[in-house]
Amino acid sequence: MLSAALTCVVAPFAEEFLFRGFIFTALRNWRGVLPAALITGLLFGAVHAGSAPAVDLVPLAALGFGLCLLYRATGSLYPCVAAHCVNNTIAFGSLEEWGLWQVAVLMASALAVLTVTAIVLTQLGIASRERSVA
Repeated sequence: MLSAALTCVVAPFAEEFLFRGFIFTALRNWRGVLPAALITGLLFGAVHAGSAPAVDLVPLAALGFGLCLLYRATGSLYPCVAAHCVNNTIAFGSLEEWGLWQVAVLMASALAVLTVTAIVLTQLGIASRERSVA
């Protein structure tokens, strides 16, 4: 259970704040959207080198690039966290050789925890409902 929680809840939340919220935003302000998304995507793929098979690093970099564009389009990290959660849940379920129903339960649970977390952070004033100016 702890491994599933770390993979499907904690990692998407933490990695999106680091990669899209901090790195992509800083690079975007310095070099523009596409170079920033490319560099951030490559970094995102590279950071998974120790935990993912080499064959998965290019698709992970592409995912990182796409999540940057999603963040740019929505102005919010929440859709990125949700998409990251869905990706990690499918990957986790596949590695564990789980059935579809098990993956669906994990995905629903992880997304529910992330939603509650977003609501709490918004209520506490730590996060904002407003779109950021990108």
